[in-house]
Amino acid sequence: MAKEMTLSFHSPVQDDHERRLMQGELEERKLAFKNDEELMRETTKFVTDVIETAAAEANKRKQQEQV
Repeated sequence: MAKEMTLSFHSPVQDDHERRLMQGELEERKLAFKNDEELMRETTKFVTDVIETAAAEANKRKQQEQV
């Protein structure tokens, strides 16, 4: 019978960063979020997608109204 083993590592720096993101005061949370390159990259991608989708929908509706 094979046993499954998991190994995990928790970085004190990462734990502090996550704590600030989740539990800190608002300004502290905003700063932690802005300093996280991966979160900023994903957020920028999401916002860009939303803006592009909204623009495409607006153009589609404008064309439908002109018909």
